[in-house]
Formats: sequence, structure tokens, C-alpha cells
Amino acid sequence: MGIQRQRGSKHGYPETAHIVREYTTLKNIAEAFAAGNIKLLILLGGPGKGKGQIVKRAMKAQAPTQDDQFVLALSQSLENILARLAPAAVPQLAPPNLGPGLYLKGYVSPISFHIAAYRHRDAPICIDDADTFFADAQLRERTKHLSETDKYKLQAHRTLSKDLIAEGVPQEFWTTSPVCVIRNVWDSTDHINQAIESRGTVIVFEPTWAEAYVYIGEWFWDQEIYDYLWEKMPLLREPDIRLVRKAHDTKMSNIPGLPWKSVIDQHIADHAHILVAEYLAKDIQTFGSEEQRIDAWIAAVKARDPKAAASRATWHRYKNEIEDFMFSVRRPDRIILGRDRPPEERRPFDSPLGVDIESEQRASLTVRH
Repeated sequence: MGIQRQRGSKHGYPETAHIVREYTTLKNIAEAFAAGNIKLLILLGGPGKGKGQIVKRAMKAQAPTQDDQFVLALSQSLENILARLAPAAVPQLAPPNLGPGLYLKGYVSPISFHIAAYRHRDAPICIDDADTFFADAQLRERTKHLSETDKYKLQAHRTLSKDLIAEGVPQEFWTTSPVCVIRNVWDSTDHINQAIESRGTVIVFEPTWAEAYVYIGEWFWDQEIYDYLWEKMPLLREPDIRLVRKAHDTKMSNIPGLPWKSVIDQHIADHAHILVAEYLAKDIQTFGSEEQRIDAWIAAVKARDPKAAASRATWHRYKNEIEDFMFSVRRPDRIILGRDRPPEERRPFDSPLGVDIESEQRASLTVRH
């Protein structure tokens, strides 16, 4: 099941897009981007699929080791010493880029993006949840320049700023950074988007619930919630892996009148759809005949909501949708989770006290190790 967006529309997907439904394929694509083999990746798809997390993990996996970073820092220090002793004999080198790459989410100011891209030049740049980012014409323009097919791409901030001087960042610099843009929608009518689209690999990620279920099993920890998701899978709308985390938070809150199962149930089209599945699961002897089964379903729906649409036509439509799912997308075997508690997460460092908003914004751009 799930909602299919109209491709090629203002809020849809480009006609050149490749449809990907498997998490394994998306992971391979993300790894190829992080390794620099895909110079421009445009990753589209509805929210709650885990697109950004998969790209972020691929970038971290490509990050320099601590030994690599130590050798780089040592080499840079040596070059600085030699440059002081004999400035004319040693070419001036730009400072090394930082970490595994630049991963940012949402909006940043154009000058903050310029500084961050310089600090991470030649390393991968991922702009996640880029709908707000792309609302700024300047940032769209800079992304277009980053997506040039030339090996070395120019980034320029035409206005001389005290922030650039303070940070030691040039107004113009060259970079080989591959770029990934992650968005929920895409506007092919925008001329800048058209230029970016024509240069990149466009992927639309539309996994099935069967795929999402297996992927969730790689990191989730609550077997009871996971089993309930498996049970309700044929009825659920478009996959959203955040459901299990929200259900777990609700379960832990233990608030009377707010059952955790309702988080997953609300992702079903409507209550009548749930009842169809429940009545189909009952033996025919319970009703006496198929017609009586349908009559019992109609009565149950009307008892809950007299204004609800409940007819034989509605029954057969829901029944066909459920059976189509069961036959076209094989529900995976029930999975036993490998963990029973959330993974440990280190608290990230806060930004230093006494910095202005612009500096704090820049500090938040760097991916934490």
C-alpha cells in the first residue's frame, strides 16, 4: 500500500529518476557517494524512510582514521615550521579539511555554508532535509556550482565579510567535494533545479513495508512493538520507520488512555480497514456464510460510526487491497530482534560559551565523531 506521488509534477519526482525499493541498494548508493564515485546524488522520497541516516553512516564509514588524521596534522605542522624558516622554498598549503565530510540539515546562511564547505573541501557534502535549504535562491545557486561536472569546482562568496577574515576563509576556493541533496519533493519547473537535476544521479526511494520491517530489525530493540508492526503490516499506509520509536516513547510514558498500539493503528487508513482484516482472519463457521461475514462487518463499522462508509463495495475494495499486498509483497518471516535495549549514545559536545549565533551555527555543521 502507500501513496504514489505523481512523477514530473511540481511536488513530485523528475522523469529521469531511478526508483529504488531495497535498503541494500540504497546503502550501496550511499557508499558510492561517500567514496566519491557519485559526484552528485539527488535522493528523494517521503519522510520517515531513514534516507539521511543511511547517507550519514556511509560518510562516517569513509572518514579518515585517527592515525590518518594524526599524520595529516603532523604533516601540516611540519609544513608550517618549514614555511617560517624558508617562506620562499615552501608552497603555501591550505589547511586540511575536517572529519568525514559535511552533513547539515535544514537551513543555514549562505556565508555559513561557504565557510563550512571550505573547512570540508574535497570531502563529501550532504544536505539533508533540504526543502528549507533550497528555498534560498543563493544556496540553490551555490549547490548548482558544487554540482558542476568539472573535477575542481569553484565556490565564491562575492561580498568581503569580517567573518571570512576572522575565520581565515578566502572569498573563492576550489573543491572536489561530491554532493548529496536529500529532499521530500522536487520542483522541476525551477531553472536552477533543472541544472542540478541534469548533472546528477536522481534516486527516488520508495521501500515497501516488508523492506522497512527488515531494516528496522537491524537496530530496534522492543520485540513486542516489532511484532505488532509485523501483525498490522498489510494495513499500514506508506512506510515510516519512525513509528516504532514513537510507539516505544509512548509505551515508556505509560499514560492511562494513551496506548502505544494507537501510534501504529493511526497509520492505518481507517478503522473499517482494520475490521476487514480481523473479519477475514476469522473462520467462515463463525458467520455461516461469506455474505453474513460482510453483513457482520457492516454492522460493526456502523455501530462505531453511523456516518462511516460501509458497504459491500467498500468491503471488497479493502479486501482486494489486503490480498494484493499479501500476494504482491510477501510479508517477511517474523524476526527475533538481536537486542533488548536502545543502543548507547554519547552526548555530543555543546558549543563554547560566549559565541554569537553565526559561530554557533557553523559549529553545528560539523559531524560529531
